[in-house]
Amino acid sequence: MTINLPPAYVLVGGLGLRLRAVVGDRPKPLAEIGGRPFLEYLIDNLVRQGVSRMVLCTGYGGEQVARTVGSGERWGISLRIVSEAQPLGTGGAIRDAAATTGPSDEEILVLNGDSFFDVPLVDLVAARRAASADAAIALRRVDDTGRFGTVVVEGARVIAFREKTGKGAGFVNGGVYALRADTLGELPAIGPASLERDLFPTLIRDANRTVIARTYEGFFVDIGIPEDYLRIRDEPPAAMVVAPSVPREC
Repeated sequence: MTINLPPAYVLVGGLGLRLRAVVGDRPKPLAEIGGRPFLEYLIDNLVRQGVSRMVLCTGYGGEQVARTVGSGERWGISLRIVSEAQPLGTGGAIRDAAATTGPSDEEILVLNGDSFFDVPLVDLVAARRAASADAAIALRRVDDTGRFGTVVVEGARVIAFREKTGKGAGFVNGGVYALRADTLGELPAIGPASLERDLFPTLIRDANRTVIARTYEGFFVDIGIPEDYLRIRDEPPAAMVVAPSVPREC
């Protein structure tokens, strides 16, 4: 399948309070895995899949992020860094970054900068386009949803988001999205906003809007959880340095 991937916006501005005791004052995405910043593995993966334009949405530790990645020249990509003056949440950070990065794109990718999810981006983008959906969310089935909350789907359509309600298996949001860029207009025009609590619930309540999900079984880790970070700190799992996995339907 030949698809030109849209620009990727990577959220790298979180405070990382839970991880502070392990990595000190560096921002979460710069926590080292096998002697390299976690963020470099994310960028490697995006470039390997064909992303040629990238925007890093920084906040806390933004100067450290800029020094680490530079201009993007070593990856051969167009890379911009947009720093928020105050915490804006996932939605506010993407909204403001998209407004300052030049000509508008019809579609964008969004990824959390503190998690790695083995998702074939071409498949996620193709699924959104084929369904003419406003958004496509990459889901991961896990045995214990207690620390994540869950996403409820009917067929491929997302119908609800549930906060952390207890243990049990289910589908969780993997923090990788393909979005129509104009959906960002559903967010408040200024101030903090959340993709997960503001944008996606607004879209699924609108009968004229569609949010779909694709489920992937690839490697997933959230390094914001200290025990998960420590599990991979000394050596990156193979999935972080190889091609993405094959998807399946929800």
